[in-house]
Amino acid sequence: MTSRKTSVIMIAMFLVLSSSLAVIMTAGDEDFDAETTDYTNWIKISTPEQLSKIGSTAADTGDYPINGKYVLTKDIDFTNDDRNGGFDLTIQAVYSASKVTITLKVGDALLTSASSMIVSVNGTTQEIVTGSSSSGAIAIEGKIAKVVVGGEAGNAPGSKPVFAAAVTFNFNGPSSQNKIINSNGNMDPLTPVDGFEGVFHGNGYKIIGLNTISFNPSGEAYNGLFARIGAVTTFDGISLDGGSSVSTASASALAGGLIGFGSTAVTTTTTIANCYNTGDISASTSGGSPYAGGLFGIVAGEVIIKNSYNTGNASVSSISKFMFAGGLGARSVTATITNCYNTGDISASAFSASTTSHPPDAFVGGLIGQGNSNVEIRNSYNAGALFISSSSARPSSVTDFYIGGLIGRPQGETTMIIDSYNTGDIFTSSTVPLSDIYAGGLVGGNDSSLRATITNCYNVGKLSISASSSNDCTSGLIGRINTNGSITNCYFYNNGDADLNLIGYGTPIIDGSDGRIKGHSGVMSLKELQNKASYFTGDTTVDAKTVKGWDFENVWNIDPLTNNGLPTLRLLADTSGGDNTPGGTDGGNNGGNGGGDNLYIGVAIGAAIGAIVALAVVFLLVLRRP
Repeated sequence: MTSRKTSVIMIAMFLVLSSSLAVIMTAGDEDFDAETTDYTNWIKISTPEQLSKIGSTAADTGDYPINGKYVLTKDIDFTNDDRNGGFDLTIQAVYSASKVTITLKVGDALLTSASSMIVSVNGTTQEIVTGSSSSGAIAIEGKIAKVVVGGEAGNAPGSKPVFAAAVTFNFNGPSSQNKIINSNGNMDPLTPVDGFEGVFHGNGYKIIGLNTISFNPSGEAYNGLFARIGAVTTFDGISLDGGSSVSTASASALAGGLIGFGSTAVTTTTTIANCYNTGDISASTSGGSPYAGGLFGIVAGEVIIKNSYNTGNASVSSISKFMFAGGLGARSVTATITNCYNTGDISASAFSASTTSHPPDAFVGGLIGQGNSNVEIRNSYNAGALFISSSSARPSSVTDFYIGGLIGRPQGETTMIIDSYNTGDIFTSSTVPLSDIYAGGLVGGNDSSLRATITNCYNVGKLSISASSSNDCTSGLIGRINTNGSITNCYFYNNGDADLNLIGYGTPIIDGSDGRIKGHSGVMSLKELQNKASYFTGDTTVDAKTVKGWDFENVWNIDPLTNNGLPTLRLLADTSGGDNTPGGTDGGNNGGNGGGDNLYIGVAIGAAIGAIVALAVVFLLVLRRP
């Protein structure tokens, strides 16, 4: 081989392999621009102590300003690191005659309280008077008791008497069981006075086993990695692996894996990109509204969520006001969600022992519980089960349920859902008749006007509505929709329920301008849903606009070995682990967590393989030249 040929081959190898590496290294990091990839002047976070100081100084001052730029430089593991030095709290649960009695202890001594405490068992919430140590017997259905406690221990050792915890007891085993928890987590939530307003990048590293708690016996409580955020805030690549976030209060309690409460200013923008949470989230109140979401409790203003997911369970319980829970967030104002999913179970439990007051309304969604303004969801799905339960001493109630596979209650002028789906089952139950139930495989609905545009979506989740109401709007896709809304090329499986319709209430435009079903949207058998030929793939006209049908080349895919043979989203396929759960193998909601760290790694690998092929072609052409 001549020297010239050798030089050509070496140059070609360098160029092709360099471009391959560039594709691999930047895959999934489309939010990182030239500035953010250079961390020279960023604040480096590599220890739990450094993490706990983020936002501890005022803007543009000190070593950890609230508007600073932060980047992880290694995994931060709280598994064996407790920054709070709290005390061991023993929660004893005794099951007898379908009732559970909870007793709290510090060591071997009964807990004494310096202020009131809150105990919730499967949503039955009550306040314990000062000095009491037992909640009394609380009736439960079945033998599973999900217990949330919060309070302040008068006989706690050390300087931090405040505690909160969420634990589950399974009484299919012993009738008396103990759970020992650390009283106040292993790190306080980051709580800048004015809210964090900076940038935080994970840089490929994880925060492992972080447990945070917040308790306020006389007001609101906010909890998450960041209890509060301020105006323009960006989180990119933050991985919350395991752990928990628990918030209890006498007033509103807000909990999220990443954010508890966003700024009240509607002009703010929060960006959450390439982030995930796998820990459980819980919020419980004795007199306010609880909010729990996999990534955030409430974010006001605009929130942009992309390439992110949650696999942890989120639950709320209360005796009054309203309850909000969602796989990504409990409540938002304006939300744009792209390439995201949830596989955690989302639940709301209400209880009222009063014969005059009503249990709280509930808003539950696979991705968002309630959107106060416009919501846009693209290329996303939910596979977690959704639950709302309510019990009351009143013979009837004016309580309302809003529950949807993707969003419970959108309140804005417009809601747009494109190329998305739900496979999670939906359950509601109540001991007394309710006022309204808005339940849908994709959207619960709105009790006033909702202009929704839903295109190329499907639902196979089963709706089990074990609650009666004076206004039951239950449907395969949308509980209630305004006349100005439109549904195009959308399908659902009725799971044997012949009475289940496409829409619970409303007369939107369906597959065209004349308001009639033309054979595109509607119910399908499971076999039809598994067949690519069943889907409308051409063009249709809605409101004088051309709408594209299902795209099985770039957006959707059907594989008989994946997701029970139902359509999956190509950009999220690498998180499926063969069954549409993150790295999982069980086909349910409890898959592993490894698959979602980089939603686009498959694209990078494909590009690298293509580069190698191109290199081989160049090599052969050079060899053949004289």
